[in-house]
Amino acid sequence: MTRIFVDCEFNGFGGDLISMALVPEDDAIEPFYEVINLPEGNRYVWDRWVWDNVVPVLGKKAISHDDFRRAFIEYLGQFDNPTICADWYTDLVHFMSCFAGKDHTESFAYACKTELRLIENYHSVTPHNALSDARAIRDAWEAFA
Repeated sequence: MTRIFVDCEFNGFGGDLISMALVPEDDAIEPFYEVINLPEGNRYVWDRWVWDNVVPVLGKKAISHDDFRRAFIEYLGQFDNPTICADWYTDLVHFMSCFAGKDHTESFAYACKTELRLIENYHSVTPHNALSDARAIRDAWEAFA
């Protein structure tokens, strides 16, 4: 059974997905980390905390939502029925929402299990960077396994 640890950053409670990291338990497999372009201009409102604490540590150029989704689906294709592990339910909500296309014909079916474990104390090298946080969650998860 392969476990993949997910962490997401999003624009405030219930907000748009900004970035996602998928970190397999096997260090030999490269992680997935992408940042998604968000709307710009006067109509888009950034959560102030996110603007101050997440945006500065993204560490990667953003890509379009379509490119993100293609990379996400391609990455998951190397795993057969993994367990997706998260420390917060919203990470799983964003993960699952990536399977939905613009309509039913563009949606993607993928067999996986999910596991949620609340981990309050983990030590991320770069807090609020999804890749760094997912690695820290994996390490903390395995320490309590």
